[in-house]
Amino acid sequence: MAWRQFDGEPFASRLGQRQILNGASGFLKIHQTRFLTTFYMEHFAHLKTIILMLGPPDFENCTSEPAELFNLDDAGGYAFGHDLAGPLYLRYFAPVFYLRRVRNHEGRWAPLTGDLWMDKYGSGPMQWTSNMMDGLRYGALRYDSACTDALLAMLSEIKAKGVRPVVVFPPVHPEYRQRHPETIPRMKQIAERIGEQVREGVDFFDMSESGFGSSDFYDAVHLQWPAVQRFSQKLAELVLSRSAAGTPSDTTRLTADAAIIPATITSQTEP
Repeated sequence: MAWRQFDGEPFASRLGQRQILNGASGFLKIHQTRFLTTFYMEHFAHLKTIILMLGPPDFENCTSEPAELFNLDDAGGYAFGHDLAGPLYLRYFAPVFYLRRVRNHEGRWAPLTGDLWMDKYGSGPMQWTSNMMDGLRYGALRYDSACTDALLAMLSEIKAKGVRPVVVFPPVHPEYRQRHPETIPRMKQIAERIGEQVREGVDFFDMSESGFGSSDFYDAVHLQWPAVQRFSQKLAELVLSRSAAGTPSDTTRLTADAAIIPATITSQTEP
């Protein structure tokens, strides 16, 4: 959930502009997020904290969809090894995909309304107008226990690298929670498995039922940009207050309401 709804500014104002990166991609499931996170950990030598912002769609179908998102050697050489871009683009050139993306190219890069625009932290914030709205956009989701297994394995791998993992359940649209009442209990069951099987050294912040109304969302699981800014401010206060207190000896589970209000890679799925 992080690509669209992570504002790096509240973190950067405390840690510095060059300490924050939104490394999220779109449409990923947990096992694919694990693949991407492993790739980052292999190439970023000084990671301190990885924030995994996860919503209900992340936990659907981690069995039949492949985990591998790209060729590791090609991606590593291009992103970190200064390989030439030309050969990479020729190798993976897809004419149909290219033609689809080139349509309305300028509009797609418009700040806050274009789906390809990104801010300086790598986030893709959106502020949808009323004519862009299309309801909740999500129906009932089929939970796949393999996704939770992948999350538990990823948390252990992150800790083994000496990096602090932070799991966040961001807000879910109140109407979606009402239509699909199984959603929140299912997410709480996942949180319980985190506490039971991973425990030490993991922070968990459940904000899925925090105080955001229908007008704060543009679909079931994504916040409008002004709400993202408020959400990220709360998240920064939670994450950085725990960081200042030191790594917890046990799993910390807090809600936004339970927190006392006195760099980062985020992982996401949908745009």
